[in-house]
Amino acid sequence: LTSRDELNKIIEEYKNIGIKAIAFSKRTNEGVEEIKKEIAFKTIAFTGQTGVGKSSLLNAIYPDASRAIGEYSNALNRGKHQTKEVILLNYQNGLIADTPGFSSLDLNLFKEDLAFYFPGFLNLTNECYFSNCLHLSENKCRVKEEINNGNIPQIAYECYQKLSSEAIYKARRFD
Repeated sequence: LTSRDELNKIIEEYKNIGIKAIAFSKRTNEGVEEIKKEIAFKTIAFTGQTGVGKSSLLNAIYPDASRAIGEYSNALNRGKHQTKEVILLNYQNGLIADTPGFSSLDLNLFKEDLAFYFPGFLNLTNECYFSNCLHLSENKCRVKEEINNGNIPQIAYECYQKLSSEAIYKARRFD
């Protein structure tokens, strides 16, 4: 991101489709208090790609955790793997799981089912002109209309497109 305005726009876009996002800065500890309130009395897991800052966030929330933090590799354009195991920590009458990072995510979803798991898509899928709409290249797609109208964030749709490109069809259509 290049500006605070961009970050605030993304946070607002996600809020509009029911996802709460909280900005966190390792350098300034921005967001730490809000995150602490959000996770108190809950069981949660920090998951994500290697080097995105899961352990840094955990250390900011709970300094006694003393989780190892890796450096960012400019050559590889990603973080260096530090967390080797899942660790559960007691935190404010709940649990926090710090998990190893991953470089790819295999969700085992079919193209036809993917939209059912995307916030903002589910209520629109029955409004598409085609009952088997995948929300990619079809005409008269309500999901794409909402994206074009700014009601579903473009960043969420790009994630949907990427996952769809990696997903397989339920039935082999082109044997």
